Order: sequence, then structure tokens, then C-alpha cells
Amino acid sequence: MAKTENRWQLLLVADDGRIVPFKRIKGIALTLAVLLVILGLLCAGLGWQWTAEKVRHRKTKDLLADANRQLNHYKSEVELITAELVLAEVRMEEAGLPVTKRRERVSWQSSMKQPDTTASDEEAEKSPEEKTTPEAAPARESEKETSTPPGETAKPAETDFSSAASTAEKEKEKPAAVALGELTINHDTQKKILMARFRVNNNAPGSSKVAGKCVVVLKNDNLEPDSWLALPKVTLVDGVPDGENGRAFRISRFIDMELMAPAETDPSVFDTARVYVFDSSEDPIIEKDYPITLPPSVSAAKGESVKPSVDQPAEEAVAAAPKKAAVAVADLVLTHDAANKTLMARFRVKNAGKYSAPVAGRCVVVLKTGQEDQDSWLTMPRVTVVDGQPEGNRGQAFRISRFKDMEIKARGVADPSMYESATVYVFDTSGNALLEETIPVSLPAPPADRAAPTPATDSQEKPAEDTVTPESADKPETTGKAPDSDTAAPDPPAAAPVEDPSLTDGAAPSAREDSRSRF
Repeated sequence: MAKTENRWQLLLVADDGRIVPFKRIKGIALTLAVLLVILGLLCAGLGWQWTAEKVRHRKTKDLLADANRQLNHYKSEVELITAELVLAEVRMEEAGLPVTKRRERVSWQSSMKQPDTTASDEEAEKSPEEKTTPEAAPARESEKETSTPPGETAKPAETDFSSAASTAEKEKEKPAAVALGELTINHDTQKKILMARFRVNNNAPGSSKVAGKCVVVLKNDNLEPDSWLALPKVTLVDGVPDGENGRAFRISRFIDMELMAPAETDPSVFDTARVYVFDSSEDPIIEKDYPITLPPSVSAAKGESVKPSVDQPAEEAVAAAPKKAAVAVADLVLTHDAANKTLMARFRVKNAGKYSAPVAGRCVVVLKTGQEDQDSWLTMPRVTVVDGQPEGNRGQAFRISRFKDMEIKARGVADPSMYESATVYVFDTSGNALLEETIPVSLPAPPADRAAPTPATDSQEKPAEDTVTPESADKPETTGKAPDSDTAAPDPPAAAPVEDPSLTDGAAPSAREDSRSRF
């Protein structure tokens, strides 16, 4: 019996009934599977290689960071050693020992490229006398003076002084490592903070960086150095900062500095600002003076009263007056309710700032008598008066963008006619005075204190509430002819002969009209 052949065959039947056979389908599937396995292995190899490269890259970055840290450490050590060398040379010059001139300092790049040659040259140029300690220098100098005649030692001393003078002149001729730009000082009167802004430019040769500290000192030659102000707050020795503290900087090209300090005193007394720049060794690099003019603080401007004198014209006195505050007060009206013994003050607070920024604060109205006794004054609302001024952290609060109509009441006021002036105080949120405006007032006595009219004189004489007082002589009368009309106003109704006009309901409108005072 013949053995049957086992093989796969794919047959496709077309629409017209034609059969299309596909042979060796098993081989094609095996080939595709092998290719898929090869591609998987290739991707796995590439992934492993990428991971290995990533690890090597991380190690390289760590090595680079360590190298940068070592470089900075070596640079700082070089700076310290250079500073110690300069100090040793200065001590040797002060001791009178000869100092060999070192070649000019090179930039960091050249020193890092040739470290061995520069070190060997400096060691070759150093003399045995330079290796001695500064403490042993005076002893050797005394031994030389005792062993040699004085005539022979005079010439080397003269040469040393001349060389020192020439080196000092050369150092003065060298340009400073930094240059200063324009200085601007702003005074925030609300927060009582002074801020100085200026630019520090790198003026060093090459592309070497410059590091140091900056201090600004506000001074006046007519004042004691102890009263000078430093920005930032550092210790001043005879008006000069020591260089240990200040605003630190490190620049390659330039940097804009901002120094701040609290304004403990009135900054308007200072007329000069001196900028000090020190290097990392606390040695001064540059000093520069700027003329300044600062406005006075709020308390100083309030304490000084601008009054024209005999020698000062009125125009100059007006020009010297302090600037207007950010708020203004207008339309003050005082109304007294005799029945409830309540005094009400109405006025408008307006934003008078240059820019329409919101203004917040508190208002207090003080009614003053002709006496200096503060106990007889009336504050609306009730606050404590200290040295003739109410407390700034109490009062009627407000917050405005344009204006606001304020209403302040005071209860228990029986007779408001004793007050001659009303002073409106406006304070900011910190309790500083923004405005103080005094307005003369003339309030009538309450109706109960006036003489009641009799029936015999009621029809012939004017009632007592219509009498014009000396204080209200300049004001229009409430009865009779109106100020802006051509016809006479009707007379008020006559009071009953038995009842008191101050106790009847008909007298209430006239009493309210007489007790209202508008300014």
C-alpha cells in the first residue's frame, strides 16, 4: 500500500471558479518565525548596548563634577597662597628688607597651562632672605645696623623707599578690577526702607571672574560718622566699612546690585552716597561718591512747619512745603441731634494719588476748643489723643479707589457750641499720618439752652434760633430771603403761647436746620 504524502497547501478560489494553489506555505511560515526571532535578539542587543552607554555617560559626568570641584578648590588655595605672599612682601617692605620684583601676574588660563614652569621660576627668583619669617626680620635688620657703618646703610634704605614709591605709583596707575555705573536710591516712606541700585562691571583684563562685596554709605560731612547709614546694615569704623560684611557678588561681565536697609533716621539729611567695593581678601578695590537728594520721611515732614520768615519770600516758603498726600478731604458737614445728644460728621475722602492705586487707612475727626487742654477736645470716633494727635491704628477704616463718603458719630454730646475748629486726620494702615486738615467750625447751642419766646413778642420779634451769631455772620440766614432767589422765603410758623418751642414737634425741623453746619 502506498504511503500518503503529508503536506500543506493553500488554495484560493476566485469569483469565476478558478482555483489558485499556494505551495510550500509551511516553509514560508518557518522563515518568518526565524526572522522574527533574529529581530528580537537584535533589539535586545541594542538595548543592552544603550544601557551600557548610559552608565558610562553617568560615570563621565560624575568624573567631570569631581574635576570641577577640585579645580575650584585649587583656585581657592591659589588665591589664599597669593594673598599670604602679598602680605609677606608688604611686611618685608615695612621691615626694610629688599624684595625681589616678581613678574607681572598672568591670567588664570596661563597659570593653569604652565604650572610647573611658573613654580620653578618663582622658586628660582626667591632669595634666602624671603624665606625667613617676618618676626626674624627686625632682628636681622638690627644686626646689620650694628655690624655695618651708618653711612653704608643709608643708600640701600633710600633705594628701598624709592622702589616702594615707584611700585605704589604703578599700582595707582593700574585700572581698577571693576567699574561702577549710575546710582539710584529710592526711599519707601510707608515701609521705611532705603534701596540703592547700581551696576558693577567687570573691568579686569581677559575673561577672568571678579568676586567681592559691595557696601553703600550715606554720609554728610557736617554730621558725625556714627550717624551715617550703611546699606546693607554693616559696622562702620570712622565712617568706613571693614570689608568683612556686605552684599557679595561674583561676575564675569556685570551684575545689577540692589542693597536695602531700614531708614532709622530721616534720610533727607544725607547729601552724599559713597560706594565701596572690596575683593575676596577684604581689600578695597574702588570707592566712588555720588551726590544725592532724598525726600524727608513722613514724621519729619509733619514735624517741620513751613512758615515764611522775614528774609524768606512767601513763594519760596510755598515751594519748600511738603508734597501733597495721596488723599484729600472735602465737604465736611457736622450735624447735631439734640434729642439723642448725637453729633455726626460727614465728609468725603478722595484718592489724590498720581496713579489710581487703591488707598486704605483710617480717619479721625477731632473737635477742638480755644483752650490747649486736650481733655476738652472731642474725638470722633472715641480714640486716645497723644501729644495733640490721635492714635493712628484706631479710627474709621476705609479703602477707596476714587472716593468714599464717610460718616462718623459721637454720642453723649450735649452742647457742641464750645468747639471752634475741626481737624480731620487720615492715617495709613501702618498708623502713619497721611493728611491733617483743620477747618474752623461754628456750631449753635442746643434748643434747650435758648430763651423761649413769649406770646407778646412772638409776633414782633425774631425767634431766638434765627439770631445771627458773630461766628455765623458770614453765613446766609436760614430764614428771610434766600441767597440765590429774588423773592423772600415764607416766615416760619409762630410757636404756641403756652408750649416751649424746643419741646414741640413743630420746632424739630428748625432745630435741625440750625444745628447743621456745612463747611
